[in-house]
Amino acid sequence: MKKIALVAFAATFMFACQPKSSETTEETVDSTAITAEETPVEEEVVAEETPEEVFYTVRGQIVEIGEADEEGNAMVTLHHEEIPDVMMAMKMDLKTNTEFLGEVAADDKISFEMLKTEEGYMMRNIEKLPAETELTLKK
Repeated sequence: MKKIALVAFAATFMFACQPKSSETTEETVDSTAITAEETPVEEEVVAEETPEEVFYTVRGQIVEIGEADEEGNAMVTLHHEEIPDVMMAMKMDLKTNTEFLGEVAADDKISFEMLKTEEGYMMRNIEKLPAETELTLKK
């Protein structure tokens, strides 16, 4: 019985101590600060997961560069070296933006980043390698 009376008294006291809507903003802020200090509230923070970019630095030799589409992307056919623990050396078609192609052409040896996307793999940051560069390719 004493517990019920104590709970009722505490509820009445808390209700009576709340600021009235006619009180100034400054008073409302002060009373909220006191309440927050007296009753700590745990806030759950939900962090947004940002998918990490997955790419591999690869070397290869260009077989053919297709025509660019209206978005400035072209399909490049090339032989690339093995990517350890990812894929074996092979001939592959990779999409790239023509801005990355620069001065490269068919038969050029290149180094590039192979980026994994939702649509598959793309290539970027293409650099021409010296013609005498030895590559380990499977043709």
